[in-house]
Amino acid sequence: LQTLENLERLNESGELRHILANFTKIDVKSSCEKCGGYRYMPCNFCHGSKKSLRRNNFTDEFCALRCMQCDENGLLRCDLCLDQQE
Repeated sequence: LQTLENLERLNESGELRHILANFTKIDVKSSCEKCGGYRYMPCNFCHGSKKSLRRNNFTDEFCALRCMQCDENGLLRCDLCLDQQE
């Protein structure tokens, strides 16, 4: 397959389909019950805001801290999808 031009030529002539026919297709579950197939969900702790409110024990004020449960987008990886990948 070596070059992009060669790959394009094989695809346009239909030979690429015959070359790839020997490989088996991987059946991927298209829809997860929990995340709908997106593999990520809004964080259960901060609800996607990326902030975790904690009460200051010395005063009656709340302070906003960075949520440690989710990523920088406020999302969590779906645990059902992670189990299927392993």
